[in-house]
Amino acid sequence: MVGFFVLYAAVANVLLGGGRLARMLSAHPETFRLRYDRASSLWFGRVHVEGLDVRVRDPKIELELHVDRADASISLFALLGRRFHTSKVDATGVSWRLR
Repeated sequence: MVGFFVLYAAVANVLLGGGRLARMLSAHPETFRLRYDRASSLWFGRVHVEGLDVRVRDPKIELELHVDRADASISLFALLGRRFHTSKVDATGVSWRLR
């Protein structure tokens, strides 16, 4: 069990560190862009992020979200289905624009 925990923490932090995950998810930045200054995860589905910026655009809507700092519980099973689901977010410095 300890080995699985260490493996999870290593893989999660390699993906989150240096913005690797953000670059993977922002393959089409004209429609979706994700950026953050720092992110880490030490427990399954629990993520800490700082300096988060998200932009979503399509012909009918434009959304920009900025979060200074947040801790979130994310469903890892939902991610396997290419969906983002969070049950708890504790954030500070949140601002958003919707057009």
